[in-house]
Amino acid sequence: QLNMLSSTPYWTTSTGDASADTSKQVIQYVAILIAIFGTITNIISLSYFVAKLKSTNQTRNTEAHTKLFLALNIFDLLVSISSALRLLFEFFYVPFLFDTFAAIRRISVYATGFLTCLLAVVRAIHMFLPLKVPGRNGHSALI
Repeated sequence: QLNMLSSTPYWTTSTGDASADTSKQVIQYVAILIAIFGTITNIISLSYFVAKLKSTNQTRNTEAHTKLFLALNIFDLLVSISSALRLLFEFFYVPFLFDTFAAIRRISVYATGFLTCLLAVVRAIHMFLPLKVPGRNGHSALI
């Protein structure tokens, strides 16, 4: 069992079983790839949401969704960066920094989960109680 807040890197402990040791190495390389690609894709996504937030043709409803997506993207980026740094400090065995970035990663994962749930609630509210905005011709429009 892996303890994400443990100061001892899991890959330094040998089980004596070659297949188990190989599995640990594969897990480590996959985690590095996820951290790298997650950081790149989250930066690209973040630039999209920042540009969308700066656009002037948004209603209050879509602006709120964009802000939630932006916050979600920021915490996803924190998860990716803290995962990469946690792996780096695990490799160089710097326990204090490893523990620090493991804690930042865990908090970011919880924040991402909370924001995902909040986004689902906001979507459900907007679907069942749509906001009525007066249209140009005097009729109400649903958003």
